[in-house]
Amino acid sequence: MLIATITALAILFGGGTFETFFVDDLKKGVKEYVVEDQRKDEILDGLKRSKKMIKSFNKKRKTQFKEFKKLNSSRATGSDELTGFFEKSMTTRGEYQHLLIDERLTVSAKITPDEWAAIIEHSGHATDKRMQKAQKKLDKAEARGKLPFDKTRETITEAVADTDRQQLLQGRLDAMLRSFEKLGSELSAVNVNESALLVDRDISRDQMLRVAEQMNEVRLAVFRHLVDFHMAVKENTDAAEWDKVMKQFNKDVSLTAH
Repeated sequence: MLIATITALAILFGGGTFETFFVDDLKKGVKEYVVEDQRKDEILDGLKRSKKMIKSFNKKRKTQFKEFKKLNSSRATGSDELTGFFEKSMTTRGEYQHLLIDERLTVSAKITPDEWAAIIEHSGHATDKRMQKAQKKLDKAEARGKLPFDKTRETITEAVADTDRQQLLQGRLDAMLRSFEKLGSELSAVNVNESALLVDRDISRDQMLRVAEQMNEVRLAVFRHLVDFHMAVKENTDAAEWDKVMKQFNKDVSLTAH
């Protein structure tokens, strides 16, 4: 569950550039396998443009994460306000996705089929290394007894006076984490090792948009679970209990979102 939980929240709020074209280590692959220097330079220029777009988007995403934590910390925040925030953030993401998909199509058209095959093979190895590195890091955390949201769980036990309400909130937290496990696994599967569609150099714009839309549907599901947990805590704590639980919950979200 560790890697799936962190995957769900990292892709929801964190930084990174993988989602540019859904191809790990693409720049290095282009440098190594594209033969003609002029064409290689044109492709790398396209990747530079994409990097600038991603930098701009990640800056906005960091601002959005701060806004989320502020909303999530307030007992006055309702489900409609959180849902509106999430919908707005998804609109911004969609605008960038369209731009980056167009850039991928432009870049891939300049790569020969043989070059593309070599780049994809290289990307597959890079994906394996990325996942293995993440899992090793999480295994070490698990060995030390540090599981995602354990401190939130402890805070619920310590801060909420009534045993029944403690159990209810613990159950809601467990349900949310189980959902993150499933959703994180779906997001992790979007890579060249597991998606034949992403391997296709001639993938169409509509196909790329469908991949992005599928990921966005998973993100919306994560959002809904975050809203549900917010409301469950709000409805089952007093003001003092709320402050302690949500303060720790936001800290745990911050740790797993980057």
